Amino acid sequence: MEYYLFQSRKKEVDPRKERFRQYPTPPLCSPFSVTICATTHIFWRFRFSIQINTMEAGVRSDVCMDLGNGLANGQGKHPLFSFGVISDVQYADIPDGHSFLGVPRYYRHSILVLQRAVKNWNDHKNLNFVINFGDIVDGKCPKDQSLNAVKKVVSEFENFHGPVYHMIGNHCLYNLPRDKLLPLLKIPNHGDGCTHAYYDFSPTPGYRFVVLDGYDISAIGWPHDHPNRLEALKILSEKNPNSDKNSPEGLKGVDRRFVMFNGAVGNKQMEWLDNVLKDATNMKQKVIICCHVPLDPAGTIIKEDIQLILVEFITECLMLL
Repeated sequence: MEYYLFQSRKKEVDPRKERFRQYPTPPLCSPFSVTICATTHIFWRFRFSIQINTMEAGVRSDVCMDLGNGLANGQGKHPLFSFGVISDVQYADIPDGHSFLGVPRYYRHSILVLQRAVKNWNDHKNLNFVINFGDIVDGKCPKDQSLNAVKKVVSEFENFHGPVYHMIGNHCLYNLPRDKLLPLLKIPNHGDGCTHAYYDFSPTPGYRFVVLDGYDISAIGWPHDHPNRLEALKILSEKNPNSDKNSPEGLKGVDRRFVMFNGAVGNKQMEWLDNVLKDATNMKQKVIICCHVPLDPAGTIIKEDIQLILVEFITECLMLL
């Protein structure tokens, strides 16, 4: 069994990486598909995710990657199942503009990219499901349009001929609070009335997908007096002296991660992850872990407790998405 990581994109602000994000043409969102094979070895680090982010809408099919050299190889591998992936649609019914970091944005065009991706996924015919890595609407969407914008994007996903699994991103939470957002995305709750966005599912025997809530501890999305929001604000006040907590100005090295658009995983979720991995071990399942905020130490700074959990179950984790 193997241990892998997939992620939507790098969250630590690193100006050295920004040159990769200056896209000359739309889109920003990045659809593709993955085929899991009997001998799949995948470890897609940040360099590869940049390459994916510049792809036109479409499908990569029958992809097997060798852990040793990072090269795709579909020769002689028997597919077990395939799935579609997309991230950061960031739709808004507003004119083109620029992101917080000055990246050109094509807000209305993104819905066309999603439509093309769904068509290509359906044409692929053998995809078991699609997983969306969050940020389906943009933070600049007018707040009186947020609900309709989310519904519009979700309705496009529903044109896929199979299950669609969502996770939340910071732009989702700029638009709607969790109690309104999660039901629209059909994210299951834990039966305790809490609006946590972590869950797991098994698309085929022997495999389990774990979706983490990267904004469990966050200054956005929670009610103003919620303990998770208060904990996030406390961390930001201690670590980020800027009046604009989205700015990393003056922060050095790993401290540049202490910005408001980032988030963290709380203790309750880490305990849940620990139990899920123990259960997967007992059931002899390979596990694929997904999160909007990267967990790969090569792409960002991982919280030590999560890393310890994943190292403990290194033989059960197939990949982190």
